[in-house]
Amino acid sequence: MSEKNYYIISESAIPSAFKKVAQAKRLLEISAVKNVTQAIKEVGISRSVFYKYKDCVCLYDGPQNEEIIFLNAIIKDEAGILSKILNRMYKATANILTINQGSPQGGTAAVTVTYRMSDYKKSKSMTEDIKSIDGVISVTTVRKEENI
Repeated sequence: MSEKNYYIISESAIPSAFKKVAQAKRLLEISAVKNVTQAIKEVGISRSVFYKYKDCVCLYDGPQNEEIIFLNAIIKDEAGILSKILNRMYKATANILTINQGSPQGGTAAVTVTYRMSDYKKSKSMTEDIKSIDGVISVTTVRKEENI
């Protein structure tokens, strides 16, 4: 069995057909098109070119330098508080991955928001901003460890 070798090369060095195959694959991944036929028409390649190179060409997005952070909050059981938290996170350019809210008990509810953000200092500032929202009782954040 032969071993595969992989190369990372500059976009300027690859044929346009490879770029278009990568674009077509991306359109399919994000559901911007319904099928391969639409994807290849959109980027301007033939079906044979797509199938010849689809398993050989991948777009490299680069390393993720964003950290995954868990925001744990206790909030009052009142309408709009979670919405305000999410709005502040959006304004701080946090990429929200998951939102979990427990059932209210005793007039409060626990909320955990998992998000990705490249600047941890900006994340700390955002956390302080969230603490100031009326109805937010407490907020803590935890960064995901690399080996978890």
